[in-house]
Amino acid sequence: MILLMMMKMNSIKRIVFLVSFSFLFFKAFCNSSDGWIIAAQKFSFSKPAADSVSEGISMMFPSRILEKLSTNLSRTVDADEKLARQLFLQKNERNSLFLQLSAEVQKKDALVLGNYSNKELSLKLNEADKKIQGIREKIDENLQKQKELELQYLHPDELSHKEKSSFMNFLSNDDTAPSLERIVFYNNDYASLYEPSEESRKSGYLSKRFENEIYSKKINALITGTITKYSDYVKITVELYLYPGAKLIASVTEVGNLNEADLISTSIARELSPAITNAIPVKILLTVENEVLDSKLEMYIDDVLQSGIPEEFIIDSGIHYIQFIADGYDSAGASYAFSGNKIYSINVLMKKTEQQNINITLAQPSEGDFFSNGQKAEKLTEEYSRITINGKEILGEFIASKDKTVFFYIPADNLEADKTYMVTANPENTSAYIEKHRRKMYFSYSMLITSVIPLMVTRGQYQTYANTSSSNENELNAWHTASIVSAGITIGCGVWFVYELVRYLIAADSVLPKQAVLAEDFKFEDLQSEEVQSTDDIEAEKSQLTDDKGAEE
Repeated sequence: MILLMMMKMNSIKRIVFLVSFSFLFFKAFCNSSDGWIIAAQKFSFSKPAADSVSEGISMMFPSRILEKLSTNLSRTVDADEKLARQLFLQKNERNSLFLQLSAEVQKKDALVLGNYSNKELSLKLNEADKKIQGIREKIDENLQKQKELELQYLHPDELSHKEKSSFMNFLSNDDTAPSLERIVFYNNDYASLYEPSEESRKSGYLSKRFENEIYSKKINALITGTITKYSDYVKITVELYLYPGAKLIASVTEVGNLNEADLISTSIARELSPAITNAIPVKILLTVENEVLDSKLEMYIDDVLQSGIPEEFIIDSGIHYIQFIADGYDSAGASYAFSGNKIYSINVLMKKTEQQNINITLAQPSEGDFFSNGQKAEKLTEEYSRITINGKEILGEFIASKDKTVFFYIPADNLEADKTYMVTANPENTSAYIEKHRRKMYFSYSMLITSVIPLMVTRGQYQTYANTSSSNENELNAWHTASIVSAGITIGCGVWFVYELVRYLIAADSVLPKQAVLAEDFKFEDLQSEEVQSTDDIEAEKSQLTDDKGAEE
């Protein structure tokens, strides 16, 4: 497309186009960054605590809070934040220029104390004045640029028509628009906490020293916190600072039991999330078409259970996963990228789960219980059990005793209601079975390594006697025979090791679930008649006992 456009331009326009396009590409490349970096610092205690438990708590909470933040978050960087970054750079540049100016003035003052002639002193003073003047001009340019930045970001309407039409100012005006930056963790790891230097820590979060150190680490936001602990209960106050500028943009306080540390961290992360993303909120209108579900329907937003089912609620713009769950119904949910300052309508229609049954048995019956997806199956007879299916794959286990089990699975596409499936595997203690073959494999490997030693010795002695002209022929034959025997033993040990290795791999593979197969020759009606027959037998036995008791009386 670009080539077609260039072919229609004259030479001058082509040059202007290439220069403009190259500058835009360079500008976009220079503005690219590693993302909006957020870090957390080890929390402090309101009362000094030096024990190891308190040390672990102060490091656990900041890591968990970062962990609970949703992935794939982005921050909306507005004009104020961009201006703060630019002013910070300008301020640092002025400080550096002022230090250079001070040094040059001191050098100039020291010239009059030097042993120079009038002509040499005049030349050196002129050179010093030129350097000082150059630094002054840079400081003035810096101040002028700061004024232009403030006018550009804070009062764009006051720019003159000439300034707006300027090509360079046109490019810079694009920077004032809000943009999205991907939020990443410090060192790309939520468990990696930021540790400031001792001088920065003493000077505080609002100090220039701390701000410069944070900027050198490319950190845009820092989470700090204070913990107050009484027995097993804690009060945690978390603050979020934005850099550069050391601006406090969020403060959250949460109280709870240490046993609920995960819940506390989730609550704090949820309250910090709007300040971190700086996103425009989104209004959600919710309609549940199944009125009978009002009492048992649960709503999850980003895997966090919400309290109740409101008719409308507010969330931050961005990608969110909303899920609805109710007993007896198929779960419904979707992940969607919500745009800020908009209203979305969600209609929830839950479908009842069509529960059907299958029967399950072992190829070689054994006493025990079947479990399917963590729930115990209904036992029909000593051999057969009933499992409820919902159209999804089944992962189950048969437990014959405390140590003897067998895992099985049935793919979703192989499930047929009211059919009987057979597991063609015997329950066994897989841990002991694997351990037994592991020891045999290691023992055979040890024998193989040990057999190599006499092979090397006998082979070496045989080669030595074979290369010696005055060697005894009987000894040569003896060492030759010994080397052949040793080689045979080593080969046998090698075959033994390969055999035990294969058996060990087979044993290790025994923990994998066995696929249950459909038993075509079994009829569900036969099982029902067997149940009825067994019930009739019980009633007959009861009648017989009653008759016998009457006869005795």
